[in-house]
Amino acid sequence: MNLTVRICEKIALLPQHAVTEVLDFADFLVVRYGDAQPQEEGQKDAATFYARFQADLSGHRFNRNEANAR
Repeated sequence: MNLTVRICEKIALLPQHAVTEVLDFADFLVVRYGDAQPQEEGQKDAATFYARFQADLSGHRFNRNEANAR
C-alpha cells in the first residue's frame, strides 16, 4: 500500500482539531526539509562560492587597534 494512502487513512480517523495539528506539523516539515539538498551537493556549492574569495593572507598580521580605527 502506498505510504500516502496509509497516511490519509490514519488522518481520516482523527478528530478535526488533531487533523489541524497534523497539517501544522506537515507545514513545519516542509519548511525544515522542503529545500534540502544532499549534503555533498551543498558542500560543493559552498566550495564553489568561497573559491572566489580565497587570498593568501599568510603574511598578514591582524592589528586590533588598526581594525578598530577603521
